[in-house]
Amino acid sequence: MISLFDAANAKLAVTYNSLTLNSPSDAAGATYELERVLPHTNYTTISDEAAAGDGMEMYEARKTSKAIRITGKVKGSSKADLYDRIETLAKTFDPSLISFNNPPPNDFLALDFSTPTADTTNFATGLMACRYYARPIGGLDVVPGKYSGLVVPFHLDMLLKDPRRYRQTIATITGSAAGTDIGDYPSWPTITITATGAGSATYSVKNTATIQGALTLTLNLSGLINTDVVSVDMVTRTILKNGVYAGSLYVSGSYWAIEPGVNTILVTNGTNVTTVTTYRPAWSL
Repeated sequence: MISLFDAANAKLAVTYNSLTLNSPSDAAGATYELERVLPHTNYTTISDEAAAGDGMEMYEARKTSKAIRITGKVKGSSKADLYDRIETLAKTFDPSLISFNNPPPNDFLALDFSTPTADTTNFATGLMACRYYARPIGGLDVVPGKYSGLVVPFHLDMLLKDPRRYRQTIATITGSAAGTDIGDYPSWPTITITATGAGSATYSVKNTATIQGALTLTLNLSGLINTDVVSVDMVTRTILKNGVYAGSLYVSGSYWAIEPGVNTILVTNGTNVTTVTTYRPAWSL
């Protein structure tokens, strides 16, 4: 949920791939002025006709992606400045160039923005610093016409393979402890395990407060030595040791998410290791 203006109707910046749009510090005649944001979330479900009689059998609904159209105007202080700004915008939002510079799966970049909120306990300014991870759909094909002057309209179509809105700030739970997720949508964490020596062959990390009940992931850390770092990406179900794939460390159990509200993390058999759980609170819209 991207807001382009605050309560006083001042511009709120939107940043993508190192370019800031809608900047409140830009000169009025030399800027990327945004006007509207139109989101659309895609869902899927598995369905079958009822075996007997009318109706259907419907299974769980899942979000598959989100598309966002951002509309605005490029304003230049001169014809040359206008063309340079258009070129910068086109380069910044070129999906092919983004994938070239950020090979998949890292080509969905942070789209940073602000979302107003009445929750001033967690957000003192009344603005949440949020982000989507997005990649443009198609390129920017904008050419000024004879009567365009120094203002040219544009639209940017963005695809989010992960439809969540995330907080920009990472939340951290160290060791066995409880943490409160202030979001309203599940978020997948990363578990970072730092060793000072050989760990346990039955090390486990558990989230005791999921909708499915307590979920536990068990790893064999007996082969670790001092300074080894094991990273578990819960969403991709990937285990790395010192940056190298180490699926053999998996023993048993489930990969779990952080859910809205209180999550109690329990580390068992944590000999010679320090465990840190990191995640970004997430929202549905």
